[in-house]
Amino acid sequence: MADAIPAIRRRVLRHAERTGGCTCDEAELALGLSHQTCSPRFTELHYRGHIRDSGRVQPTRSGRNAVVWVITAAGLAELREEEAA
Repeated sequence: MADAIPAIRRRVLRHAERTGGCTCDEAELALGLSHQTCSPRFTELHYRGHIRDSGRVQPTRSGRNAVVWVITAAGLAELREEEAA
């Protein structure tokens, strides 16, 4: 599983880029990931400065409000660097 983490993190980051921002719940649904797999990737991306809190919230499937995360300039640079490699 550890080998898959970077690839999953990139999928989540690309999803945030494509959608203009998303909640973890939305990414789980769109990417077919469990919460236990997806949520830590959001934490990692946030700590790395690749996503940030947009200041918006959206309801999850359970009706609770969740942060909408958006990609940062550092996140975009990470994706571009990967594409160039």
